[in-house]
Amino acid sequence: MRAAIITGTSRGLGEALAAELLARGQVVLGIGRSDSARLAGPSYRFVECDFAQPERIGATVGPALRELAATGPAAVALVNNPAVAWPVAC
Repeated sequence: MRAAIITGTSRGLGEALAAELLARGQVVLGIGRSDSARLAGPSYRFVECDFAQPERIGATVGPALRELAATGPAAVALVNNPAVAWPVAC
């Protein structure tokens, strides 16, 4: 089994990539501020997470990552596609 972790699956590029990988039989863990009505099925899991609140990322995403790891995928791809990365420090 191959899997992908994709951020920004609410719409746009992240949603399109997730849909394509699901169509190719991959397991997809989508992460975003809201879920997409276009993405669904037994191979898709969505985790609501706002990266603008970095202190909450571990608690919200960690359980889903552990669950995915427990399935023993042969390969996992990460597509880091957040719409806006805040806070940005100089």
